[in-house]
Amino acid sequence: MITDSAALQSSWQQRAPLLCHDCEQRFHRNGENWIFSKCLRRDGNFPLRDLLIARTADAGQGGATQVYLAAKIPEIDINALIYFGTSMFWRGSIHSWNSDGTVPVPLGQHQEPIRKYLMGETGFPNDCSMTVMVAEGQYSKVSYPPLAEMRGDILVGKFPMAGMNFSFTAGNIPDEMRSICILRGNGNPIAKTTKIEAYLQEDLRTKILNNPQARKFFGLE
Repeated sequence: MITDSAALQSSWQQRAPLLCHDCEQRFHRNGENWIFSKCLRRDGNFPLRDLLIARTADAGQGGATQVYLAAKIPEIDINALIYFGTSMFWRGSIHSWNSDGTVPVPLGQHQEPIRKYLMGETGFPNDCSMTVMVAEGQYSKVSYPPLAEMRGDILVGKFPMAGMNFSFTAGNIPDEMRSICILRGNGNPIAKTTKIEAYLQEDLRTKILNNPQARKFFGLE
């Protein structure tokens, strides 16, 4: 756990009393139950990855990143993936999870439309996109809570969990980014890649190097 004032190993999990029983059950029912039955397990079993390995990639065959059309794989619950990912970014926007009292996902004008989607009042917002990537190969199970930042007029967020990565964008989304959205992209694309681990390790390395307490903890100074 790395903060502005300390870096340490801990089994502590971020938690806060945010949701009522009905909303917790809604999140379980619409996304979490399916995700947790298909994500990377403690024993190394990874049902979602196995679903992809059993099929021929629709693009990028033989490369480090291969794309599959989830619309052709009935065992993949596209709605559960998009709902779960969206719910995680929304949870990151409604509480001051950061040590400095700020929220890690500043949804701004997108917060209310996303809340309505999660409540089942509307569909997934038109100005939002979600990309899902599944890891292949060796994993260290590096993970961290959802994060997002503005890049120009686009909000860009990421949420890695063991064996998977959810990327969220909102705002004036370019067509090429919208085309890989698992919900609205042609054929509901989902990627399997060997690059997630390297990406997370480099991201972690950057966080360590930019934090004096972390550099000291890891013996880098």
